[in-house]
Amino acid sequence: RANRLMGAALVERNLVKIEELEQANERLLQLVEAGQPRQCTVLGNLAKRNRHHDLAKKAYTAGSKAFAAAYKAESTSGMLLMRQMYCEALLGHHDQAKKIMQQARAKHPTEPEIKAFDDAAYDRMLANPNFKELAL
Repeated sequence: RANRLMGAALVERNLVKIEELEQANERLLQLVEAGQPRQCTVLGNLAKRNRHHDLAKKAYTAGSKAFAAAYKAESTSGMLLMRQMYCEALLGHHDQAKKIMQQARAKHPTEPEIKAFDDAAYDRMLANPNFKELAL
């Protein structure tokens, strides 16, 4: 619904043609359904910045699921868990995000980025104005 409203506003302002909008919408749905984690997260950021909260929620949720699936398939990098944690934090699922963060620390204790990301770092992330702008 949010995607359609955003598209209608773009057409209304003559920024895109309806045909281009339909193609972009098809591509958007393909990306979300394909489980492309980074693209879903970027899409969520764009949607949130444009006040399309439903679309942002769908994209962040798809990103979290895609990062989880990527980690399940290739569990050698704890950064996939940290990216999943970030999506969950953006969704406001802080208990789940912290659980994923703890899992990353337990399974990948030697990765410097994970080792440095403690509870205080999580709190700083939540307080960051850029994060607040993107979070739901």
